[in-house]
Amino acid sequence: MECKLRCESPRLVPRVAPEPDYTQRETDNATAVMSSMGDDLLGCYKRRLRVNPKAHGFITVDILVGSDGHVRKVDTTGGAILGNQTMACLVHRIEQGVFEPPHGGGNIHVQMPFSLQVVSPDDET
Repeated sequence: MECKLRCESPRLVPRVAPEPDYTQRETDNATAVMSSMGDDLLGCYKRRLRVNPKAHGFITVDILVGSDGHVRKVDTTGGAILGNQTMACLVHRIEQGVFEPPHGGGNIHVQMPFSLQVVSPDDET
């Protein structure tokens, strides 16, 4: 069974930006960090599929990254059909993420929408 994790581009909640604006650099870093978690996030999902083969989810995670680059808080929207255990697994993995510390200190908010779904070999990626 082939599964797919499809991440949309992360959105950083605007903050007062130092000169020059480091938003693109922070966005690129958030993309890389979340991409590095792909196999683990799919592992959470695949465990759910053993119980409910039709499970799928469209989720947005809101990640608060502290001034040291460590995740301070993760909130989720969506994904109810995945169940509490799967959502807890996803959140736990994301909480372990380490991002590049925000330039100039402070916190950043990363909003990452993604979907988890089973795909057939005939589906386009």
